[in-house]
Amino acid sequence: METHLPAEIRLHRVAILGEWRDRFAASLEESGLTDIKVPFDLLPVLFEEILELLEGGDDRIPCHHPPPIVGALAEFPANISVCLKLLNAGEATLKAFLLGRIEAFGIKSEFDRECFMWDLNKATHILIHREIQGICEQSLRPIAEIRGRIEGHGDIRRQEIPTDGAMNFQT
Repeated sequence: METHLPAEIRLHRVAILGEWRDRFAASLEESGLTDIKVPFDLLPVLFEEILELLEGGDDRIPCHHPPPIVGALAEFPANISVCLKLLNAGEATLKAFLLGRIEAFGIKSEFDRECFMWDLNKATHILIHREIQGICEQSLRPIAEIRGRIEGHGDIRRQEIPTDGAMNFQT
């Protein structure tokens, strides 16, 4: 009997999200990051994205959220650590749930179980990389905007003569 594991996982959505939230909160506590406000409404969105990646036949990588999901959680670079903790807690919760509570998962061959776990890890890492890219873009945006204004709208640096002993290049 062939089972559809993502659908099986969706049936237990509420329990999984509760365990994910608890696991993530414990991870923050262990790291001393208890002062970070966590918008737990992100978990259902990430849960669905992971399952969609597990179900999807194509290799499309979802676009990052504008701004990145953890952008509001902590200042750069701490938000990368929070991102890793959030998504790794989700992966660990799903693995524990599959191994402990989904009978259909235990019936599968060891090879099929390993393949599904590998796909779960791959889906998690796709989201981690997407969010880290978004965090980096968000953190570099002020630098890029300033640089774009200088280079794109008349670079006044070329017209100034440095007075602090810097080399002077004629343009």
